[in-house]
Amino acid sequence: MLKRVIIAVLLSGLFAAAAAASSERLVPVADPGWTWTAAVTYDNSALSPSACMACGPESAGSYSTSGTGFVVLGLTGPYASVGGHRRRMGKIRLSIDGQVKTEVSMSHTSFDADVNVTSVTGLPAGKHDIKIEALDGWVIVSGVKVVNDAAADKTPADDPSQAVALGDIPPGVYRLVPITAPLLTLDVKDFKTDDGTGIQLWTGNTSVAQNNQWFHVTRVSHGHYQVCPIADTGELLSIMPGSTTNRATHIWRDVKNDAQVWLLNPQEGGSWRLIPASDPTYALTSAGGTSNGVGVDSEPWAGYPTQLWRITDQMPR
Repeated sequence: MLKRVIIAVLLSGLFAAAAAASSERLVPVADPGWTWTAAVTYDNSALSPSACMACGPESAGSYSTSGTGFVVLGLTGPYASVGGHRRRMGKIRLSIDGQVKTEVSMSHTSFDADVNVTSVTGLPAGKHDIKIEALDGWVIVSGVKVVNDAAADKTPADDPSQAVALGDIPPGVYRLVPITAPLLTLDVKDFKTDDGTGIQLWTGNTSVAQNNQWFHVTRVSHGHYQVCPIADTGELLSIMPGSTTNRATHIWRDVKNDAQVWLLNPQEGGSWRLIPASDPTYALTSAGGTSNGVGVDSEPWAGYPTQLWRITDQMPR
């Protein structure tokens, strides 16, 4: 009997700790913070929120709030009744901070009311903009659960309790210079603009003609940036998916995912750590050395000097 009591106490403590680390709150579509376009009220007693939105093609809803994730709630099924007419259910697109995260079909074989249609979690702590769009048919949305994970915006370094600070820079065209080799700069190999072209370090040339060493650094949201060479603004600095320790990093056309978004984490002396949003335990890393052709990839953050960069705005005007 005593053993059961001890186990129950331990379990209750674990559940309490989990609740403290992560929480959720429901934001129904009737919340005044939502902005809806081309949407109509959809009444259905099977759905728990008092109001839902029926969205046809090219309609959307937007909401801004602080959190580390969003879970979209709604109705799935082969069709929906909207305004007294049967409408074919379609596909939902979920975007966060202007970046498309996922597209999910809501046209299942049977109705499920008020289900978790799709979700994105693991976002950095802070305010985010969520957008829900209807694609190719109608979608029924009842609201979102906003997830707040107290541990989501932590560094993966030796001290996991230290929050990762994010910083912003003025808009402009920049060179990225490693602090370990101040005469070298980030360089797209061989002046190429093809998908998969690698990056390296090469002697810096501040001439505007050296367009493989100049990068547009474009703000997506606070601390979140896309990095694209001025030689081809359709290509973005991207980290390859995978499970290896050293992750290949190259340029690739914009496919609108977190592998092409970089978090700017300010460090001492005006340097920066560049963190791929898809793998926040990593950092853009040079192989070291001061000779032309030094390799650059992304590796687990360890605070090494080879993982620190200066972002220098020296484009001739």
